[in-house]
Amino acid sequence: MDSLIYLDNAATTAVKPEVFEQMMPYFMDTYSNPASVYSFAGKAKKAVDDAREQIANALNAKTPAEVYFTGGGSEADNWAIKMTAEAYQNKGKHIITTKIEHHAVLHTTAWLERKGFEVTYLDVDEDGLISLDELEKAIRPDTILISVMFANNEIGTMEPIKEIGAIAKKHDILFHTDAVQAFGHVPIDVQEMNIDMLSASGHKFHGPKGIGFMYLRNGVKIGPLIHGGAQERSRRAGTHNVPGIVGMGAATALAVQNMEENAKKQIEVRDYLISRIEKEIPYVKVNGHREKRLPNNVNVCFRFIEGESLLIMLDQKGICASSGSYPYATINAYNFWALLGQNWQPQANSFLGVSASSWGTLAILVSVALSAVIFFRLKDDNSRYFTSMAVLLANMFLFSVRMHERYLFPALVLMLAAFLVKPTKQLFFTYVGFSAIHFLNVGHVLWAYVEENENTAPNGPLIGITAVLTILMFAYLIYASFSVSVMEDLKEVSGGKKKRNTLPYLVKNPKVKEKEPEEVYKQHIHATRRMPKFTKWDYIVLFGILVLYSVFAFRDLGDTKAPETYWQPENGNSEIVLDLGKAKDIGMIYTFLGAKEDRMMTLEMSEDGKNYDMVGTVRATSVFCWDALKTWDKESQEEGADDYNLAKDYRYIRLSVDEEQLSDTFMLNELVILDKDGNWMKPVNASEYKNLFDEQDCFEPQSDLPETVWKAEKAGETVTLDLGADSYFSMLRGYSTEKANQRFEVEVAKSANDGEEPQYQKVGTVVSGEADGFSRLSEENQQNADTYSFANDSYRYIRLTTLSDNTSLNELVLTDTNGNTVKIRDHIGGDSLFDEQDGYRKAITFRSGTYFDEIYHARTAYEIAHGMSNYEWTHPPLGKVFISLGVRMFGMNPFGWRIIGVLFGIGMIPFMYFFGRRLFKNRTWAAGALTFLFTFDFMHFTQTRIATIDVYGTFFIIAMFYFMYQYSQTSFYDTKLWKTFIPLGLSAVMMGLGCASKWTAVYASAGLAVFFFAIMGWRIFEYHLAKKNPTGETEGIAHKHIIEVFKKKLLLTLGFCVIFFVFVAGTIYVASYVPFEDSAKDNTERFYEVTDENYEGFKWENTFVSGLVDTLRDHSGNPVAETVGKMLNNQHAMYEYHSKLEATHPWQSSWYEWPTMIRPMYYYCQTLRDGMKEGISAFGNPLVWWAGIPALILILLPFGRRRSNRLGSKTSQWLQSIGCEFFVFLALWSVFVKQSSSNGGGDSWKLYGPFLIVLGVASALYIAYQLVTRGDKKALFMVFAYAVQLLPWILVPRCTFAYHYFPSVPFVAMMIVYCMVKLVDSDKKWFKWCMVYLAVAFFLFLVFYPVLSGQPIYEQMARDGLRWLEGWQLVS
Repeated sequence: MDSLIYLDNAATTAVKPEVFEQMMPYFMDTYSNPASVYSFAGKAKKAVDDAREQIANALNAKTPAEVYFTGGGSEADNWAIKMTAEAYQNKGKHIITTKIEHHAVLHTTAWLERKGFEVTYLDVDEDGLISLDELEKAIRPDTILISVMFANNEIGTMEPIKEIGAIAKKHDILFHTDAVQAFGHVPIDVQEMNIDMLSASGHKFHGPKGIGFMYLRNGVKIGPLIHGGAQERSRRAGTHNVPGIVGMGAATALAVQNMEENAKKQIEVRDYLISRIEKEIPYVKVNGHREKRLPNNVNVCFRFIEGESLLIMLDQKGICASSGSYPYATINAYNFWALLGQNWQPQANSFLGVSASSWGTLAILVSVALSAVIFFRLKDDNSRYFTSMAVLLANMFLFSVRMHERYLFPALVLMLAAFLVKPTKQLFFTYVGFSAIHFLNVGHVLWAYVEENENTAPNGPLIGITAVLTILMFAYLIYASFSVSVMEDLKEVSGGKKKRNTLPYLVKNPKVKEKEPEEVYKQHIHATRRMPKFTKWDYIVLFGILVLYSVFAFRDLGDTKAPETYWQPENGNSEIVLDLGKAKDIGMIYTFLGAKEDRMMTLEMSEDGKNYDMVGTVRATSVFCWDALKTWDKESQEEGADDYNLAKDYRYIRLSVDEEQLSDTFMLNELVILDKDGNWMKPVNASEYKNLFDEQDCFEPQSDLPETVWKAEKAGETVTLDLGADSYFSMLRGYSTEKANQRFEVEVAKSANDGEEPQYQKVGTVVSGEADGFSRLSEENQQNADTYSFANDSYRYIRLTTLSDNTSLNELVLTDTNGNTVKIRDHIGGDSLFDEQDGYRKAITFRSGTYFDEIYHARTAYEIAHGMSNYEWTHPPLGKVFISLGVRMFGMNPFGWRIIGVLFGIGMIPFMYFFGRRLFKNRTWAAGALTFLFTFDFMHFTQTRIATIDVYGTFFIIAMFYFMYQYSQTSFYDTKLWKTFIPLGLSAVMMGLGCASKWTAVYASAGLAVFFFAIMGWRIFEYHLAKKNPTGETEGIAHKHIIEVFKKKLLLTLGFCVIFFVFVAGTIYVASYVPFEDSAKDNTERFYEVTDENYEGFKWENTFVSGLVDTLRDHSGNPVAETVGKMLNNQHAMYEYHSKLEATHPWQSSWYEWPTMIRPMYYYCQTLRDGMKEGISAFGNPLVWWAGIPALILILLPFGRRRSNRLGSKTSQWLQSIGCEFFVFLALWSVFVKQSSSNGGGDSWKLYGPFLIVLGVASALYIAYQLVTRGDKKALFMVFAYAVQLLPWILVPRCTFAYHYFPSVPFVAMMIVYCMVKLVDSDKKWFKWCMVYLAVAFFLFLVFYPVLSGQPIYEQMARDGLRWLEGWQLVS
């Protein structure tokens, strides 16, 4: 190799001689620390400052102080993103970046996602450019940072940075750009481009390695990433790398000086190289934008060749270059990812909430494990060396990512070698089958390239078909690996006859075991199966679970008192005029609305009661909870801030009811007025509006005010606050019941090095405000300021010194810019000043009002209790009737509207125990395990403590299936018929109650009907068995008796069912509408708002039913006719609403996501003043929901079979089951693709979707057949009951939520315990592990209890310890 051609300058560049020359003195001569104070350090400090100025000039920064030196570009990226997230998280937790950023950005944002932040990754077009429109759409109110690279480090495309900066500035969002690849090569003006933060690295533009910088615009307040020193103005600790800084400054000066000339020359060479490559080398494609790219970047794709091979060949010619691999799920390999339509799609795309690349990593691990199993299982078989490797490569080809079509060729060679060593029919068929199918793959790819104008991304149905066939062949490959049958060679012998000649194995041939005769399964007649009698252990276990759960269920359920009296406009008086006694600094007015939402009023204020200043229209939105009366712009539909931001103090407040709402019900239960420091102010004329100010103690933030007092008898006493680390803060606030206008001297200090004392600096004098409340300790002459003048920097220590005798305070709090308390880690002096911190502006929580859908259901319960028109009409009324019982007994308060749901949740526990006793007979431990798992499932706990109707539907679903299962165990051949009617009738009653509570029970009722007719089918089967042997007897039942009573009892049973399941259940459903008060006008308008703007209402069409409804509703004197009319009218309204609803919700999830808990339901969160969080989410216990998936699979496998079938050996059964389940899964997945895709799944779904569905349905029918004919009937019941709760949701078009899975959870728990029983029956040692499993499940309940019940928790604990999946929001 005579010469070197270096084409990898995008990775790193050589240090220019001029740069190296300027660096040299700072290695040996001027080696001092520039942070030192002696004169010898002055030259080094000046060199650092000069380099800083050179870089600032290159960027057009306002001042060199905006440039901070770092260890490189990656550090700068981490600093910008992590510290922005930390500093601005109170404003929001949403960040926007792109999918093509450097890993220094992508890995950092991924780390932040694990910490509770949300990141939007923008797509780019084929040239690598982002869409500005998509960027605008991605911006949210809580977006705090946009980070987009200046130029891509691989393809060289330059993003529209100036336009991005303008968008960020318009929305008041910080903008960071990774300019590592661009700085020194293209002009960058941070002022013109509105860049707030910029990262760069010296080695990219002929400077030294190990040095970089970050531009940080003045005013951007972020803390240091690296602590431990005061360098870089205390923002980047560590001794300066003076030679590196000098070198980077010199390289910057050279780059700027020659930038135009260098760029012109580089563009000329770049374009020449591209043109020669395109003309002289076939199958190439230039990546990146042709014009909007770096002048020194060429990125070319050479098709049909490995990048690594090309680099080795270039290196042998003395050419240095670099390559990148295709970051795609699959590259023309017709495998599992191609089947899902992911050919040439980014590997970052998710499948079941996990990226394809992560699945690919898992596939590699599984491949190795599977290969090892095959290798060690085939101990005496020399073919194992080839078959194990063939399985490894084939599995990776099918399920890993970034696979090309050619990657399967080595596996084919290994399959051929395996056949030559072990010539079985199975291995021969494997090799031939794989070869033929792979020929389709490779041939289709090459055909598309030749025939479709060099198309490298073919499409069509052949992709899906080939992928399915390849997966089938892979399953057969595993089977063939264990096969022992030999090839047979037919040779002609004398007489023209052929003789079979068995070819000898080249290895030891294990003896083939002859199949044992299959046991004949005799169907028989069942006698009644009665539930075993309860023992004392049954009572102990059941009672223990009830008591333990009740302790958690009733704890902190909600306040037992809430405002109930209300004020309404009457006699033409629609104004509220309040007198505060004197002018005060008014901050916010809070309301507690009655049973009407979105109440609007006009707010005015006055100093003299005559001349009023307009504040604006104010609106209270939610009912039966405390709500800030914020300003509201009717035109823009925008809500105002949490503070009125008044310019002066006022004495009088006037609220006028909006004229548009005078004709509507206006119920205002309570008003609370707070000043800017959160102190309560009661008007002196409150008695004029008695009902507005008679329940002020219900306002949650005004409870637990500080009582203990700190006193300083003499001036000069000090109190020191230690924040633990340098922190930003805004204001000190004090609470005093005795004195006002108390003065303190304030000193602050930063963290000190070990062994050193903090260096305090005096920053001013502060004065407290009025007594009897929290007030700001404001700087003198700045009483109205919200932030101290010295709070633009971070400090660790704050020292207060009293300036007068007899100073006293009850409490002292430190707040940030959002008014939240800053944690005081330690203090010296003033012990009683910090013992009641929670008394400062307590947050409004779920304890004092409604949250989530309680605003609908609890409100409607109140309306039912008071005979008012019902607001919530989109579900049947019975669930709200149950809630209203609690309201009637305990009042309209949180405890009252939640207590009945808790009682129903507790009522589910005995039903589950009875279920366990019937399913698992005398196994008390199994019944207890079932009850325990369901009881301490998270969804059961959360969903029964919120005043919504799902708990009632689920309760009655459990009950109806329990009684029907009891009936299935009762034979009318050996039991009096009227006794069999008891569980059957109870099941019908429970069905009626369930359907009247929520329509989810209607889906369950369809399954219940199938279950009943299956029972009748079994009775008919028993009758036919008896006829074959009329003189026989089975389980004490004479066959002759069966023949005699069968027809009579069957007809009577069917007649009973008609009466109870149709008429009795129907009567219950209709009767639930007796307390229902509807208003056709209200319903029509509300439905009109929710759905299509052209919808005319939900009236029935002009049919017989329409006339019937009108006739019934006109009979106001006939309560029965009126109730039936209301019921029929509401059914149509509900159906129209749910079928046409197109609304979306940020926490919606689809049926296929529920078992994996990818997207739980997020009900409530609140930030407390001390920085702790509260949250309530509805999702499952991972050891129940996640364990339910393998439990279902095991039941469907031979694990749930009582005996082998006729289709082969045990291994064969497992392979059949696995294959069928796989195709059922693919069918469900194809339905998901169609439902979730905006284009209905696109062309790919149209090509292979129907094919997969047909295959999946056939496989499901086969599994059902196996369960029915060969399976355990209990297992069949569990799977069936689970399926009828879940599968109907596939057909529901509207948005759905995780809590819709609640009715399925009881049957998930049953399947898990069924598997536990099987394990224990096979080996008693499993029992202790089952108990460990239950203990861990309960431990998880305890760990997650805070985020299920709304208990205070540190955000970091919830984010780092409990947020196991990205979609688990929990408290943020």
